[in-house]
Amino acid sequence: NPALAAGLILASVIALRRLLLREAPKLQPLFPLDLLRTMSVRLSVIASVCCFAAQSAGLLALPFLLHQELHLTPLTSGLYVTVWPLSVAVAAMIAGGLSDRIPTAWLCAAGGAILSAGLTGAGLLAQANQPLALLPFLALAGVGFGLLVSYHIDVIVPAIERLLHAQLLPSNVYLIDRLPSEPQRGDIVML
Repeated sequence: NPALAAGLILASVIALRRLLLREAPKLQPLFPLDLLRTMSVRLSVIASVCCFAAQSAGLLALPFLLHQELHLTPLTSGLYVTVWPLSVAVAAMIAGGLSDRIPTAWLCAAGGAILSAGLTGAGLLAQANQPLALLPFLALAGVGFGLLVSYHIDVIVPAIERLLHAQLLPSNVYLIDRLPSEPQRGDIVML
């Protein structure tokens, strides 16, 4: 029911606004919006959200496309899907070294463009009924996302570390490398 969906979305927006207004004066708010006042962090968060959403949507839809539309076996579908995360890993290792020599904002822009090109190519070829033609585009999407990850690590993680060091984030927020040996219920882990 579209009216119910619209009502639920409106109610969630109102609830989020009330929560943000309630948390704003606190020293340790639930949502540290003060991070978003810094332009580089704000752009990084927006780019990350968009690219993570694109990556997630692509990886979620891909197995269904391969299995149901292109009639590949589950094993073959799994092998096709594996190309994407492997190319992310390789590109992230390369981007880590490049981020010392090339501005990370350029790497992020290039990564977003490459991810977009890979997803667009895969989307256009999806109906061609030629699964092998998808592989270069899946690898391209993975390379783009791998480049984007370097920006996330170089901008967002240091900002979170500064806030944690200054004790401006709640005490139950941890970066993955500082996770306590026995996490408690309600702990928030940031990758």
